[in-house]
Amino acid sequence: MIIIPREYKYHDNAKLFQCYCNARRTYFKALGHNKAEMNERIAKDYAEELTRRETDVPTDDDVEKYGIFNGDGTW
Repeated sequence: MIIIPREYKYHDNAKLFQCYCNARRTYFKALGHNKAEMNERIAKDYAEELTRRETDVPTDDDVEKYGIFNGDGTW
């Protein structure tokens, strides 16, 4: 399930962290161009929100460790 920007206020930083990791992981592993592109865009939105909240954006190591292909927050 994608979290749309107007709903970010209902989710804590930990949820957005996980959604970012999942979207990036799906972007990296997706075979279809459209799926990869949509998850790249969604991950950017999550990153912008985390930055707005003055929270660190997960690193590629975090994505590798915590990201779930097609997990919560992916397209």
